[in-house]
Amino acid sequence: ICNSSDSNKISKSKPKKQQRKQLLDCYHKYNFVFINEEEKKVEFLRINHPITNQLGVICYIDISTLEAGLNKLTVKKIYGNDNFKEWSIPFYYLQ
Repeated sequence: ICNSSDSNKISKSKPKKQQRKQLLDCYHKYNFVFINEEEKKVEFLRINHPITNQLGVICYIDISTLEAGLNKLTVKKIYGNDNFKEWSIPFYYLQ
């Protein structure tokens, strides 16, 4: 959605630094990160995949306060009321 023709379209006429900021601002508007159903405030960083060169984002999450054992990371991409995608990744945290 951040590269679509809607009002959030990344303008190619802007300097690269502004384009990157606009892209990351767009990601914050539509993408949310949760651990065990609790939303985490994250800072997305732009990255290109080292093999495919596909544009993407990463973020780092402090998990030191999690309970040991099974946890769940969920990423939600919300485009509107009934239009969303969700990915969940279960993981074990060992202290």
